[in-house]
Amino acid sequence: MTDRKHKRVAIVAGVGPGLGAALVHKLAKEGCCVGMFARSPEFISKLAAELGADVLAVPTDVSDAKQVAAGFRSVRQQLGPVQILIAHASGSVGEGLMKTKRDEFEKSWRIAAFGAFLCAREAVSDMLERGAGAMIFTGATSSVRGRGGAVAFSSAKFAVRGLAQSLAVELWPKGIHVAHVIIDGVIDTPKVRKAYKPSAKEPLLKPEAIAGAYWNLVRQDRSAWSLEIDLRPDKETFFESRHLFKGLVQEKLCFAVVATMRSLIVKPPIVRKVFDFVIPAGGELTHRRRSISAQYFRHAAGFLEILLEPLEDAGDFHLFLVRQKPV
Repeated sequence: MTDRKHKRVAIVAGVGPGLGAALVHKLAKEGCCVGMFARSPEFISKLAAELGADVLAVPTDVSDAKQVAAGFRSVRQQLGPVQILIAHASGSVGEGLMKTKRDEFEKSWRIAAFGAFLCAREAVSDMLERGAGAMIFTGATSSVRGRGGAVAFSSAKFAVRGLAQSLAVELWPKGIHVAHVIIDGVIDTPKVRKAYKPSAKEPLLKPEAIAGAYWNLVRQDRSAWSLEIDLRPDKETFFESRHLFKGLVQEKLCFAVVATMRSLIVKPPIVRKVFDFVIPAGGELTHRRRSISAQYFRHAAGFLEILLEPLEDAGDFHLFLVRQKPV
């Protein structure tokens, strides 16, 4: 057994075969002692045996306050006070409003949001005593824009982001770095590769690379801490006006266009009517099966922001545009 006196102690809450395991590998490689929380003991027990005595498997349901408290006690007794917390647990993507049962909605929230709260509350005492520490919360695209057909997951991810922001205001002045990581893409795992065909235009995110970004947050100097980082592949297909307006040139519509990844912004003189058309699955707008609710936002100077929405039970996207009347 190695000398743990000078090693940092970390807990990763929510360890599975993908990013969770990559985070544990990275922390162990950087010389940390690591406690792993997961509901199922099988995977984390194998991972602990693989990585050695400084990595501890602690079967824990993070939505259960008593189990979380017991898990932290076990880590403190066997590894030492906790200096790094990565709150990574989350529920399944789930369904839309009518198909989501009340207990499923609550379960998703309890795992992601309540579980993150319980872990943070347990970890903070060790960090306050040292006047230092790091809490990192895992987010997703749904943390910043609700995903259609995933009401429980989106709500829970929004809550985790709010928790991280609130804790940052409270704990940064006390020497504890709180950060939120938006993983805006599909993570490369064996399970994903069976269901998702990688594209040269938009590669999958490598778990090891994401874990490296987390470690960079842990290492940041407090004079320049990050509150939130957004991770996505370098070759992501951003929405461009030439894709959005393909097939519409003959309409001779008058648009002043700024195309962004998630929205189309038009500057109208006068809004006349709304119409729609369908871009087939596999087209430029379906590169990630984004589920983005259709929303309309008025901006200063007459700007109107128009978002995208997937068709129900289909892989196509409905694109809402606004017909403009020339000045």
